Amino acid sequence: MRAALDQAFARVRRHPAPLPLLLRRHHHHHPHPPQDSYVRPFAVSRRHVHVLSCRRRSPWPIKVLQLQSALQGVVSPLFYSTNATSSPQKTTAQISMEHQSDIARVLDYWFPPPSSSSPSNPTEKWFRPPQPELVDSEIRAQFSSLVEQARNDSLDSWASTPLGSLALIILLDQFPRNLYRGSALSFSSDAKALDLSVASVAREFDRSPDLTPLMALFFYMPLMHAETLVHQVAGISLLENLAARCLGDSASFASAPPRAAVAVEEAASFARNSCEFAKAHRDVILRFGRFPSRNHALGRESTPDEVEFLRQNPGGFIVSKQK
Repeated sequence: MRAALDQAFARVRRHPAPLPLLLRRHHHHHPHPPQDSYVRPFAVSRRHVHVLSCRRRSPWPIKVLQLQSALQGVVSPLFYSTNATSSPQKTTAQISMEHQSDIARVLDYWFPPPSSSSPSNPTEKWFRPPQPELVDSEIRAQFSSLVEQARNDSLDSWASTPLGSLALIILLDQFPRNLYRGSALSFSSDAKALDLSVASVAREFDRSPDLTPLMALFFYMPLMHAETLVHQVAGISLLENLAARCLGDSASFASAPPRAAVAVEEAASFARNSCEFAKAHRDVILRFGRFPSRNHALGRESTPDEVEFLRQNPGGFIVSKQK
C-alpha cells in the first residue's frame, strides 16, 4: 500500500501544471480531531497528505481533478484487496438470536419496509427531517443503549455479516449525530465506524445480495465523514460506482429484501446527489484539512479563513446544484 500511494503522489508531483496544494510531510499547526489519535487503515497516507491547503494567492475552488485521478486507481484496489480481512466470516446462525433481533430492529427503523407506518421516502428521516427533534427522540428512546454498547465494543460480533456490519455502522456513524447533536460525542465513534466501513468494503459486504442500493450507500457514509483525503476520494469513487450499478446492473439488487423499497432509478439519482455532497466534503478537507463546522463542538480554535468560510457558508459546505 505504501508503494502504491508513493506512486500515486509521484504522478501528481510530476504533472507539468502546478497544483494549488501544499503536500507537506510535517505536522500542520491545526490541532487534530480526537479520532486522529486512532490507528486507522490508510493512516500511512497522512505521511504524504498531512496538509492540504490553498496557496494564499490561489483561487478557490481548488482544481482537485489531477490529484483525484492519481488516487482513483489506487484507492479502489486497496479497498477491494482480498488480503484486507483477517477474520473469518461468520454465518448469521453464529450470531445470537438476541443480536439478530437487534440487528433487524436497527435496519427496520432506518430502512423501513413498505408496509410499515414510516414515511414512504426514508431519506426524509436521514437528512434534514422536517422535525429533527422528533427523530432524535425516537432514536434516543429505542437505540441509546445499543449505541453505547457499540461504542464500547460489545457488539463487535455484528461485523461478521453484511447486515450486522451495516447495522453497526448506523449505530456508530449515524445515530450518534442524533443522540449527541452539537456536541463532541457526535463524532466520538467516527474512527470505529471508519475502520468498520473500510473492512466491510474490503470484504465486499456492500455488494451483498441482501442489500438494497440505499442500504449499500450507508457503508460509505463514514468515508464522507472522515477528515482524511484518501477516504474522501474513496467515498466518491464508491458512490459513483453504486450509481452506475443501479442503472447498469439492477439485477444485482433483485434478491434484496423490500426494506426502503425505492426504485432503482431513484436510488441511482440519490447516489448521484450523495456524490455531490461527498465532493463538497472533499473540497472542505482539501481547503482546510478538517471540517471547520466541527471546531466549536470539538473545542478547536478556528483560523480566520475558517471563520470567514463559516460566515459565508453556515452549513459548513458548498454543494453545487445539480442540473
